[in-house]
Amino acid sequence: MKRFSFLLFCVVIVFCLQSAVAQTIPDLEKMTGIMKRLRDGYDKAPLSFDMKYIYANEHTPGKILDSLNGWVETDGTNYHSLMDNTETIHNDKYNIVLFREDKIMYLAGATSASMPVDPLLMMDSILTQSGATSCTISKAGKNTVIRIGFKEGGSCKRMEMTIDTVAHRMLSMEYVVKTSLLTETPDANDKAAAEGYDEYAIVRSTFYNYRPLKPDASRFDDKTFFYKEGTEFRTKEAYSEYKIFVATPNL
Repeated sequence: MKRFSFLLFCVVIVFCLQSAVAQTIPDLEKMTGIMKRLRDGYDKAPLSFDMKYIYANEHTPGKILDSLNGWVETDGTNYHSLMDNTETIHNDKYNIVLFREDKIMYLAGATSASMPVDPLLMMDSILTQSGATSCTISKAGKNTVIRIGFKEGGSCKRMEMTIDTVAHRMLSMEYVVKTSLLTETPDANDKAAAEGYDEYAIVRSTFYNYRPLKPDASRFDDKTFFYKEGTEFRTKEAYSEYKIFVATPNL
C-alpha cells in the first residue's frame, strides 16, 4: 500500500523541524554554513538528479514496506520533478502538481507553493529559529554526516544527512517519524497499529546520478500544461483528461 508521497514527505520534514525544541547547539552554526554552501552549489548551474525513497518500520529497518523513485530537474528557483505518479513543476508564476493517477492538475501561485522554493534554505531557517535537542557533525571521507536529535516522544525522533562537501551535493537523508504523519487519513494511528505498522517509521532518501543540464526554460513552462481564457484555466490537449483545481484565489 502506498503510504506516502513526495509532497507529503516534504511537509513531514517541515513539521518535524518546526516541532523541535529550541536550544543552544554547539554544531548548529557549523551546520548552517554547510547548508548555505550546499544551497549555493545547487544554484550555480542547471542540473538534474535521481531520487529514491524507501519506507520501513522503525524496528525492522531491513524490511522495505514501500518505495518511490523519481527525478528532479532544477535551475535556480525553478524545478520540475516526478515521484511515482506525482509530477511537480515550479516557476516564477505557478506551482503545478499533476496527480497522474487521479487526473487532477493542481494550480497555485508561486508564492503559495505547497513546497518551499528553496528547501535547503527552509531547513536552515527552521533549524535556526526552532532549534533541536542535539546536532553532531562528523566526517566520512570527503562526505559530512549531520545527525540531529529531537525531543523524546515527539513527531520526529531523529534525522541524518550525508553531504558531499567537495561537490556540494546532498547524497542521502534518513528520518524517523511518526507513521501517522505519512498518511492522509484522520484515523491514521488506529489504522497503522491495526495493519501492523510501528508507531514510528524510517524514511530513507538517496540522491544520485547528478548531471549538468543545458539551460532550457521550456522545462518549467506552464504553457505546456494549460492556458488561460479570460478568467478560466483550460488544459492543453495533451492533458485534456485532467480536471484543474485552482488553489489560489484570483490566480
